[in-house]
Order: sequence, then C-alpha cells, then structure tokens
Amino acid sequence: MGEIHLDRANVGRWTTLGGPSAGKVAALAIGRGEGHTVFAGTRVGLYRTADVGGAGARWARLAEASLEIMSLAISPGYARDRTLLAGTARGLFVSRDGGDRWQLAQLPISGPMILSLCFSPNYELDGIALAGTLEDGILYSDSRGERWSYRGFGLLDATVYSLAISPDFAHDEMAFAGTETALYYSYNGALAWKQLPFPEEAAPILSLALSANFPQDRVLYVGTERAGLYRTADLCRSWQRLGLPAECVNALAISPGRGSLFAATESGLYRSDDEGCSWVCLLEAPNVLSLAVHEGLIVVGLADGGAWLSRDGAHWQHFFTLPARPLLGMALSPHFEEEPLAFLYGPQEGIWRTRDGGLSWESLEEGLPSLDIRSLALSPGFAQDRALVAASPAGILLSRDAGDSWSLWADEPASLVCASPSGRLYAAVCAAGAVRVAGALGGPWERLPGPWEGGREVLALALSDDAHYKVALLDPGRESLSVWEGRPGGFRQLVSHPASVAPLAALWVLDRPGWGARWYASLDGQVWEFREAGGRSSGHPLPLGDQGESKVLGLAGGQGREGPALFACTGEAIYKLTGRSWTAVHHFGPERAVALALSPSYSRDASAFALLLGGAFCRGILL
Repeated sequence: MGEIHLDRANVGRWTTLGGPSAGKVAALAIGRGEGHTVFAGTRVGLYRTADVGGAGARWARLAEASLEIMSLAISPGYARDRTLLAGTARGLFVSRDGGDRWQLAQLPISGPMILSLCFSPNYELDGIALAGTLEDGILYSDSRGERWSYRGFGLLDATVYSLAISPDFAHDEMAFAGTETALYYSYNGALAWKQLPFPEEAAPILSLALSANFPQDRVLYVGTERAGLYRTADLCRSWQRLGLPAECVNALAISPGRGSLFAATESGLYRSDDEGCSWVCLLEAPNVLSLAVHEGLIVVGLADGGAWLSRDGAHWQHFFTLPARPLLGMALSPHFEEEPLAFLYGPQEGIWRTRDGGLSWESLEEGLPSLDIRSLALSPGFAQDRALVAASPAGILLSRDAGDSWSLWADEPASLVCASPSGRLYAAVCAAGAVRVAGALGGPWERLPGPWEGGREVLALALSDDAHYKVALLDPGRESLSVWEGRPGGFRQLVSHPASVAPLAALWVLDRPGWGARWYASLDGQVWEFREAGGRSSGHPLPLGDQGESKVLGLAGGQGREGPALFACTGEAIYKLTGRSWTAVHHFGPERAVALALSPSYSRDASAFALLLGGAFCRGILL
C-alpha cells in the first residue's frame, strides 16, 4: 500500500466543486419589506434571497420548507405579517416568519397536490385565501391559512390550475378559477361556483389575471395551454383572442403602476402596455413557467434554466443559478484520480456526467430511453469496457461508451441494479419485486428466487462473484425491515427492525472478491455489523447514539491506512465507525447530503465526495 498523502489543512472542510446547470423553478414570489425578498420554489425545496442587486445572488435553501414546491403566494401585507403559503405535491404549508419556519395547514383531505394559491387583497382584515388542487377542487381558509375547508359547490371539474380574486373582493366577493375543462367564477366569496361561457376547445386554463381597475372595467385575462391568451371586458359574455405570439400561457401578471400585462409562455416572456393589443418579447427563452412582478422588479422561472431577473425588461441577469435538481445518487470512475469521470442521476433528471472532476457537467439525456433513473452502476471493469448499467421504468439500460449512447438490455421496469466485485454477475430488482440475474454484461436475465417473493420490497442488494446474496427487505405491511443472506434456494433472515413511515436501508461490503470477515447494513437509523464464518453471518447493532429521528441514507467504506474504514451519512452529518462506536466527523449545516462516496484513491488521499440536495457536488477529507 502506498504512502497516504493528506491535505491536513482541509480536514473537516468541504468544497463545492460544481454541479449541473440550473433546473426547474416552478413558483416565484416577491415580498416587500426592507427591500425585496425573492422566493423560488423547486422540486428540492424553497430558496430565498434578499440580494437582488448586482450579479451572483446569495440564495439560502430554507431547511424547514417542504420539498416539491408547486405554487407560492405571498401575503399582501407581507412587510408586516411575513406570511407565505407554499403548495406542494403533498399538501399546503404556512410560514409566518418569512419562510424560516413552516407548519402543515389543517386540510379537510390528506395530502392534496396544490397547484394554485391566492390571497384576498383584503387579507389583513378578512384572513381569506384560496387553494386550487389537482384532484380535490378548491380549498378555502378564513383563518389566515391555518384551517381550510372544501369550497367546491357547483364546481364540475376538480383540477384547478389557476385562481384570481377581485381587487374589490371586500364588496363584490368575486373570484375566478381556471380548470382542466372550463372557467368558473364565484359571486359570494367562494361559497359556490358557476361555470362561465368560455371557448370549450381553448381549455385547459393555466393562468388568470384581473385588471387593476377590474371593479370599473371588468377586464379578465385567461391564459390557456394550447390556444393562447383571451380577454373579456363584460364578465365573460364575449371574448377576444389576443395576438400574443405564443400558445401556452403558463403565468400572467399585471404591474399595479403602469398596468402592463406580462405573459410567461413556452417561447419566452412578453409584455403588453395596451391591454394585449400589441406585444414585446422581453426575454426569449424556452418554457417560462413562473413569473413574479413587483415595483419594477421582474423575475421569471424556467422549466430548465433557473430564474432570470430584470429591473427594466431590457437587461436580464441569470438570477437563480443553483441546480435545484432532484438528483439522488452518484457513481465515480474506479480510477477517478487518473480519469476524473463521475455520474449523477435521479428521477426525471436522467444522467449527468463530468470529465473534469466535478467542475463542469453535461446531460446525457440524448438517446437515453428514460430520464427517470432510479439506480446506476459502473462495471467493475469500467476502465476497459466503459460500461454503465441503469435501472428505470423503461427497463434496464446499458451503455458501453461511458454514457455516450444507450441500449435497452431488458424491457422490464427496474428500480435497482448492482454488480458483483469482478463483474461476473449483475443483479436487478424489477417489476413486482422480482430479482433478475445476468451472468455476463449484456447477457440474458434469469429469475432469482428468494425471500423477496411474496410481496417484500427490496431496498438494498449486494452479491458476490460466487452468487452469495445479501439483501435488505421491507415487509408487505411496511411495518418491519429485515436483512437476509444466502444463495438461490437457501436464504435466512439475520435481523429484523421496525420500519419508519419512509424506510431506508443500505448495505456495504468490502469491495474485493469474496466478502471478507465483516459487512454492514443500515435499517433506518440503526446500523448492524455482521461477521461471516463458515459461510454464515452473525450480527450485532452499532447504535449511532442520540441522533433523534435521523436515518442513515447511505454507507460508504474504503481501505484506509489501518484497514477498512466505514462512514454513515444521515444527510445532516457524516459519522465514522471506530471500534463499536461512531464519531461525527462532519456536519453539513443547513445543507443536506443525499449521497456519499469515498474516493477510489481513499487509501492515498482520504478524500470523499458528497452529493447535496439540489445537485451540488462536493469534495472533502474524511479521516
């Protein structure tokens, strides 16, 4: 073994090397207090900045906010009440301190997907807000967002993409809702809804905006998914299709001062200063999804490109440049020190590759049969065969040129893939929990019988060159986790552990032919050490200590100077196993890690890599 070369000055310090390009910004909101505060909602959570001047805005991910942000609304009196609503894929959340702390709103149904949100312009007095859902119609609150009730009487379509409330709501009690099939309005404070005459072929309705002078001019703008933008000035008795040079209108906004109308579309951001008669393209960009306008400040969010900001509509800066992508795993080249090649992957994000150690990244989506990548494994002989294997709902995918091109190895949906230490065997977890095994790269897959049959879900799997398997399973009732080992025709259960609501499991064995004497499994927050003798393993727990509700999301091991080194990552921190106890060696602060890997040259440089929530790729020293 060579001499270990350590950068001791950087022990405990982690450096962000880079990450993929900025991803999807689904929702935006601007709050006015001491200056502007901008919020950006993404699939990996909510970000906030008060730095809207100059280049390089400093964004902070709000650790207590939910993931999968789909809609945002900011109180009309934000400067005083600091109230925000966040609609997510699993419910509605309320913050009353500018986004630092959040509480789950009391809803009449469990976990609805919230597509749209709207405050009453008189919110400071009436406490009213509305929420539109994917499948459950409209929800109503008059308790400042704390408690919500169902307000769907008269609503024949339960998919509500957009909402708007009259500026004179305190007197006219008018509100509008755009759905999958029709346009609705309420004349009694959202107590009941009535369908309005609107070109049926133009729906779905994605966006709504009311003129600032709506009580006098009755002007309503309706943005559709495929038929452009419509305007009415007589409470929907007649309609005019406007000459907006776009078909999909994702968001609308009206500036209170000038009365300018802004439209976020599939081809860019447009502005009209004459009620939609003529248009100017302010920003040419594909798929502008979200939009926020306040006192001359314009911010737009893209489907794949972060967010852009302008103060005059003519000069734009790339404002939100963080990846904000739901990447969940990584894989390093086995000779990363000589060939700094690494891969990141995740659901709906495909696979990203770096050739320079993480400084720059390229998407491998072209030619990839599916962007929904659940698992990725490099061939143990990657240096020679350049092979990668990926699991996706489209099947088991194979590349023989380091990701440049892909083929379908098997068309059965798969959720996990792995290889034996020398690549003699490959295993995949497929549909309905079936496990398949292939004896050669690109060879036929065969069914492997085992304890997963009967409804148990495979959460982690490892195999040796001589077909010895180790597996972590979740029982059919989702009440317990268990670890098994064995060969085809003969498996035995080693341990069982109560499962959490969202269970996690991981395995780590010494990466060499045969298993060695020890191997490890984590079941939620509990780690087990197993010692193998005579072809059988026995184990004992290695508690992480008083770590509250923290779960181990991954185990990473390598050959250190004094033997195998094992680390457990909980997302918040990294712990090192010393004897039978754990020591915290790094805390990620407000960030959260989703994957950890030791450098293939760990024995020489003691370096490790972490993938942070959102896609940042980091390097540090672990001793």
